[in-house]
Amino acid sequence: MIFMKAESEIKSKIEQKDEQKEIRWKAFTPVLDPKKCEPNCISIALCPRQAISVLNNKPKIDYDLCDGCLICLRECPHGAITEEKNWNK
Repeated sequence: MIFMKAESEIKSKIEQKDEQKEIRWKAFTPVLDPKKCEPNCISIALCPRQAISVLNNKPKIDYDLCDGCLICLRECPHGAITEEKNWNK
């Protein structure tokens, strides 16, 4: 006898795998030094996930959107972004 899994159960498992994949991928986190950062910096525009924004003339990183690609770190001309190893991931 063959049993079919409910669609909701399948979607739930797919979502869990996606979350696990994201956790493993994000081995490094960008850290922004506001003293060195410019509000009109090119690294803000180049973020593929749009995780860097400017609020009250101060750039900030939304870590819920950030996937740890570190493009911002490589492109920042001011050296305002460094990386931090995620030891718990």
